[in-house]
Amino acid sequence: MRRKEFRDIALKLSDGLLQTATDTVLFTLFLMLCSFGKSKTSVGTHQMFDEASLWLQDFNYKTIKNAITQLKHKKYISYPHKSTKEVIEITEEGKQRLLNLIPQYRRKRSWDSRMYLVTYDVPESHKRHREFLRSFLKRLGCAMLQESVWITPYNPRKTIQIFCKDYDLSGVVIVSDMGKDAVIGEIDIQSLIRSLYKLDKINDRYAKYIKLYGTVKKPRPILATAYLSILRDDPQLPHALLPNNWLGEKAHAIFHKFYGDIYL
Repeated sequence: MRRKEFRDIALKLSDGLLQTATDTVLFTLFLMLCSFGKSKTSVGTHQMFDEASLWLQDFNYKTIKNAITQLKHKKYISYPHKSTKEVIEITEEGKQRLLNLIPQYRRKRSWDSRMYLVTYDVPESHKRHREFLRSFLKRLGCAMLQESVWITPYNPRKTIQIFCKDYDLSGVVIVSDMGKDAVIGEIDIQSLIRSLYKLDKINDRYAKYIKLYGTVKKPRPILATAYLSILRDDPQLPHALLPNNWLGEKAHAIFHKFYGDIYL
C-alpha cells in the first residue's frame, strides 16, 4: 500500500485527526489501553492485532504489521519482555508523539474576566516573521478580528514577549486589554467571540456527536476520534463566554465514560 493510500485511509478512519497509518495504529493502541483501565500501560501483542484488525478493516494485516515495525523503529513502542514479544508498551517518546496528535480537554479554564487585543505592524522586510507570528497567534487560541488585529480571552503578554524576543519583533506587537463588557464597533464581546470562533458550527458538531454516540454501550475507536476531531477545533474558551446551550461538556462526558481523562 502506497503512502498516499495510507494517508487517505487514516484520514477517513480518524475524522481528519490522524494522517498516517503509523499514527493511526499508535492511537489505536493508546485507546485500547485507556479502555482497559487508567493504570494499564501495556497490552498483549496478539490482542493488539485482533483489536486493531476489527477497527482498521481498510488496512490489511501486513499494513498493520508494518506500522508496528515502524513504531518500534521510531521508539514509540517497545517490548518489555524482548525474549517473547508478547506485550507491547508505549514508550515516553510514543507518549510525546500522542501529545502532538491528541487535543487535551481543559476542565478548568481560569480567566481574569478581561479580553486582550493583539495588534502588530510588521514591516514587509520581515514578511516571513509576520507569517510565523500569525501561526503562533493561532496556536495560542487567538481569533483574527481583522488584518493585524487579533483577540483572545487569555492573557498572552508573557508568551508573546518571548516570541518577539526570539524573532526580533520587539516593539512591533502591542497587547491591550479590556473588560468582558467592552464593545468593539457596535458588537458586544460575547456576540463577537461567538462569531469569530465559529461557536455555533462547533456546537452543531457536538450535537451530531451526541446524537450518534450518546447511547453507545461499548468503547469504539470512531467514538474517540470523532470527539477529538471536534475538540481539536474547539477553542475551549472560558465557560462564561460560551453560549447557554453549549454542548461541549455533554459530548466530553460520552468520551470520558469509555476513555477517562487523557493523561500522557
